[in-house]
Amino acid sequence: MKCPNCGSENCHFVSTTETRSKGFSLGNACCGSLLMGPVGIVCGLCGASSSSHTKEYWICNSCGSRFSQSEAEEIMKNEAQRLKEFLFYRELQKKSVVEPFETKMGERILQGIEQYLKDVFIREKILVANPLIEDPEVESLKYGIGKVLTDKELVYLVLPSIRLVIAEKGLIFNNTVHTDPAEFRFYKNHVYFGQNFITTESKEHAEKLCGFFEFIYSKNDSAMNSDGGKMMPHECEDYQTLLTELQNLREEPPDRPEHFSSQEKYAKFVKGLREKSFQRFLGSNTKDRVMYEEMLEENSATEARWISYTFWSVGTAALMFMIQWFRHGFFTGILGALIITVPFWVITIGLSLYKDMQVKKILPDHLRAIIEEDEKENIEKTGRIRVLDHAETL
Repeated sequence: MKCPNCGSENCHFVSTTETRSKGFSLGNACCGSLLMGPVGIVCGLCGASSSSHTKEYWICNSCGSRFSQSEAEEIMKNEAQRLKEFLFYRELQKKSVVEPFETKMGERILQGIEQYLKDVFIREKILVANPLIEDPEVESLKYGIGKVLTDKELVYLVLPSIRLVIAEKGLIFNNTVHTDPAEFRFYKNHVYFGQNFITTESKEHAEKLCGFFEFIYSKNDSAMNSDGGKMMPHECEDYQTLLTELQNLREEPPDRPEHFSSQEKYAKFVKGLREKSFQRFLGSNTKDRVMYEEMLEENSATEARWISYTFWSVGTAALMFMIQWFRHGFFTGILGALIITVPFWVITIGLSLYKDMQVKKILPDHLRAIIEEDEKENIEKTGRIRVLDHAETL
């Protein structure tokens, strides 16, 4: 499968199934259990229903995009989206025979390459003109970027190894145009522009790329400090400081694979905050905490009862299987056993989901929000669990 975003064939298939049970009546189950014993629990299924939903999609290992097979096939049919070549500033500059063809951004980028990039990025991987020999990375990049760029729009620089294009339209990364990049910073081997990030080979690469961004997008005419040397790019020493700064910026769409909320670092932050917040909640002396502990005790007692009901169900199913097998055959025996066990397990799952919902309702709003964020996949996280809102816990 080829990614419709970047053209890479390095993709993997994911299939997940969600089962939801609804309409189970706890009151009916209790009344039936009192009247008829464990079998009476089946009364709780009156009016109940369950549904399952299967999600099937592909994830690109190169750019992180998620897409369905139908989306990929539809885009693959439209080869017109593939950009044949970039219109480079340097090439236009060479063709200008009457007078030099210059733009302020173009000249600034050429200076920035000399000052920041040439010492750490491989020279052949800093493209300011179309390569003479076709490069697979460049060809893959052209396929996807045709959705946001035409062959008539000026390109200043391409770094194919990190899928970055700087053009008249703005900074283009992962085939998304960022027209007004600002607030550049780096942390370890990641460069952040706004709330989005680029992963580089090393911390040195990140530092140089961040300095390059600050240089070319600076509104000052000089990228020198008061001592006459190059300005030091904005580095964050620890992740919480970085996250605090990112969350104070203008909010950007969190569903992009380059948004900071999709990083494993943010997922670890949320998981750690969940553990600390939960421990703090258990150590508090509030009405909610008392109710929570009472419900845990009630759930433990319920689980003990369900264990005994499970043995009863399995024994009854085995007996039904033997009777039906001898009377009507093996498959009829299997069907009889399923009739006994399936409703029991449906009820068990339904009750478990119901009790989980009840427990979550008792928890404070901020803790429930953290839990919901933690349970999402990385690409679906919002990034809205703010450091400043949980300063006391951290």
